Amino acid sequence: MDVAGALKTMRERAGFSQEEMGEHMFTSKSSICRMEAGKIALKFHDVLRWCKITDNAEAWMAMYAAFDIAAQVTPLTQIITGFIKLGGFI
Repeated sequence: MDVAGALKTMRERAGFSQEEMGEHMFTSKSSICRMEAGKIALKFHDVLRWCKITDNAEAWMAMYAAFDIAAQVTPLTQIITGFIKLGGFI
């Protein structure tokens, strides 16, 4: 998922400049530019705020689903890998 690219698209569709978005996000235009370029590690609450400011509930729901799925994949992979290493059922 290209979250950085999605942020820029949402901002542009909402009609905000980077400077205006910075004001809404309580940060600088430079930080907004780096977020959109993927040069800053985004925090989940920043993405949520961005979606609220740009009125993109559907993007928030899609990102939430992706994060939720990602959180579940690792434990599931560990269970399957452990199962295979043990040779199936014990």
